[in-house]
Amino acid sequence: MDLAPILAAMAQDHDLAITLIASRDGLLVEGHGENAGEDLESIAAGAARALADLERMSKLVRGGNLARVRVSFDRYQLLIDPITEEDILVAGMGSGAGGERLLDALAAYRKPLLAALRSL
Repeated sequence: MDLAPILAAMAQDHDLAITLIASRDGLLVEGHGENAGEDLESIAAGAARALADLERMSKLVRGGNLARVRVSFDRYQLLIDPITEEDILVAGMGSGAGGERLLDALAAYRKPLLAALRSL
């Protein structure tokens, strides 16, 4: 099973600008971007760094395991989800849209993404 068509379908079905899978060390495994100018490799690296920092913070405040992070910027929203022990899903869209769509996309595509990642 190939990740590229799953990520593209996820983006199209839920009107997302970015969908990508990164390794925990920040390397881009596969990605789909609405704009050719999106630097998916940098987004993957930044998301992995942010997740690692937040996991460290979670341990410091004894907040338990970090399940996912949803970040809102002026013009953008990102969902960063550690989908497996080794892989991170990053999904993004414009900030004007309802953020619940990110969670809906994750729920709808979790099983096919996990199946594709297991087959790698």
